[in-house]
Amino acid sequence: MIDPRITHLVNESLDKFSFEVEKKLSQVALHELKLREEKQQELDVEDQEDTEEKSEIEKNDAEAEEAKAETEKAESDTEDITLDPNFQKEYFLDTFEYKGKVVTLKKIGTGNNVPVSAYVDGKRTEVFLTMKQAMNGIKNVIDLKDKTNKDDVKEATVLNLKTAGLDGITLKHLDESMTHFTNTDVNDVLKIYNNLNKENKESFQKEFSSSQNSAVNMIHFFQERLKRDLA
Repeated sequence: MIDPRITHLVNESLDKFSFEVEKKLSQVALHELKLREEKQQELDVEDQEDTEEKSEIEKNDAEAEEAKAETEKAESDTEDITLDPNFQKEYFLDTFEYKGKVVTLKKIGTGNNVPVSAYVDGKRTEVFLTMKQAMNGIKNVIDLKDKTNKDDVKEATVLNLKTAGLDGITLKHLDESMTHFTNTDVNDVLKIYNNLNKENKESFQKEFSSSQNSAVNMIHFFQERLKRDLA
């Protein structure tokens, strides 16, 4: 039979060993947990740095795109008027009142010899070849609209342009837009047309009939070509 004192010592030793094992395991677990927390903190810092770097890159890209857009806009503003058939680039010239209507004149493009848009009460009404023609012509248009209905307006053709009287003529284009040509305008346009060769006369007639914008754009285009003896 085993001595009870020996049994007690064995049990006491086992209890002490178990305690030390549990203590050691707890220390290992705490150390492992600390390592994981430190690793997670490092990952969080890296993620934050990556996010900030990505945001900075996106910001730089956005600024680069904005700068590019501004550069392209600045370059487009210097383009020749013949490359802008929609006449979007307009610059204020003058405004005045005539017969109760507010007239505003704007030049199309930045050159000296560019067409002029005439607005009546905020609506673009006519386009003229020069500032002088616009000043007088828009008054004639207002007068003409006071006493003339649209049924009296002729189709926009060179042939009908030749029938203009001393007060000029208003012609309706294929897109239903209308242009009033003063007597001076008529003479200038016919002079351009008569100086063109057969091929360019056909192109001129087509654009002249198409719309107000196309007509004025084409007239200005051939004016410049004739100045350089290219027509």
